[in-house]
This record gives sequence, structure tokens and C-alpha cells, in this order.
Amino acid sequence: MKAIRKEPELVALRKLAEQLAGARKERVTSAHLLAAIASRESPAADLLSERALNAERLLRAARASTDDEADPLRRAVERAREIGSRMGAPEPVGVHLLIALLSERRSAGHRALDQCGVDVNRLRVAAMN
Repeated sequence: MKAIRKEPELVALRKLAEQLAGARKERVTSAHLLAAIASRESPAADLLSERALNAERLLRAARASTDDEADPLRRAVERAREIGSRMGAPEPVGVHLLIALLSERRSAGHRALDQCGVDVNRLRVAAMN
């Protein structure tokens, strides 16, 4: 019998972000990645929830946010893998993706959080701890 391999969290989050954007007929941005993180149970979602950021609120902010990069999801996932590796994680997860998004000041995710009134630096420190 063949074991079922669980999909890596970053892949699942990227797919969910693409689905969220597609359902709203929007071009997918890093803000959709934030909404994807918020919509799944995880430590990263808890950090967002503590700041009253749920998927719906982030999706509303995503509508007005754009990325400066051509492929923001690929870049965010690459950065999350680098961060996870530097932090000694066996596999990068949502919190690493959150840190990556918080580190990119010119991303739609960062702009969406600003728009929601979040202290991005504080959230980044909390995510790194």
C-alpha cells in the first residue's frame, strides 16, 4: 500500500491564494497569500487573528494593493524557503511565508497590512519569535 504524501504547506498556501484571487476575478498578489495564511489554522494565522486580520478583511485590502514584482508568489515562496532554512526548520511553513511577506516593503501584502493599520515591524518581530 502506498502512503499518501502530504502537500507541503507553502504549495497549499500558494494554491489557495490563487483560488481566492480567481474566485474574486482578481490578479493574484502577495496580499492574497496573506489571506490564504489567515484562512488556515496555523501559528501564522494566529498572529494575524490577534490583530483582527481575517481572510475577508485581507481580501478587501488586497483589492486595492498591487505588487511591484512580476511573479510575487514565486518570489515570496523562495524567500520563505530561505528564511526557513536560516531558521533551521526541516520544512518551510506559513510563518516563514508571513515573515517573507512582511520583509518586502514594496509588496501588495505589506501595503494591505499598512492599509489595515497594522504595525508591520511589530508583527514581523512576533513572527520571528
